[in-house]
Amino acid sequence: MLAGAPATPGQHLMQASLVASAPPAGGFVIFTLKFMGFGRDRQKTLDHLNEAFAGCLQPGLLLWLMANSECERTFVARKLPDNALCA
Repeated sequence: MLAGAPATPGQHLMQASLVASAPPAGGFVIFTLKFMGFGRDRQKTLDHLNEAFAGCLQPGLLLWLMANSECERTFVARKLPDNALCA
């Protein structure tokens, strides 16, 4: 599943079950997060996303892609084998 519209981490967490349940087992979840400000340390947000998707996705990465602005990062994670937590 690929979500191209930048959104704040909180907006994506509100849709966590939809995002995590969409791809098949082994598929990837990729979406862009829009952060306020220009700081580059996003570890707390990554930890929060990985906690929210625990049991559904492998621990993800926050990447700063060339297409991202200074305020954007792209979250990439792979879906675990199907289980009840992701349905």
